Amino acid sequence: MKKLLGIVVLSLLFFNNSYGETVNQRLDALEKRLEKIEELLNPLISLKENVNSSNTNVDKAQQEKLNKCIKINDIKTSVINDERYNEFFPYVEYSWMISYSNSCDKDIIGTPTFSFLDKDKLILHEAMIFNPVLIPAKGSYNAKGTEMLTAKEKIDRLHSSSAGLKSLQFQ
Repeated sequence: MKKLLGIVVLSLLFFNNSYGETVNQRLDALEKRLEKIEELLNPLISLKENVNSSNTNVDKAQQEKLNKCIKINDIKTSVINDERYNEFFPYVEYSWMISYSNSCDKDIIGTPTFSFLDKDKLILHEAMIFNPVLIPAKGSYNAKGTEMLTAKEKIDRLHSSSAGLKSLQFQ
């Protein structure tokens, strides 16, 4: 019995060492994966730089006119699902709506922003909105979406919300 136990222990030690991966091998593999990710992200980074450089070309007078044209009429939020006391995955899912109006004679394009704030008006969480919206001339538009807060600390500190519109441009 002792011999059998000795053989099992020695074989486990032998096979464990022969198939183990060293720390350096693992780090090299991770570095290669990160390099591939960076290569894939390069087009997005250059696109962001192009967008930022085109935004700086808009003169201040036009930006002020755009800001005067747009008004936020209403911000609404509603709880869709409240699982803040879930032991394994606490979350609260919200739906939101922002009502914009345009007083100018031209259509305006912009990207809605929606933020959850604490009692000191500090941003706890920003909704990820990627699609710009078109607010028609002398008209209005309602931007709608859903967002999920997953950290119990954020959920407990939530006090209010705010909205805005960024990257404004005349169409």
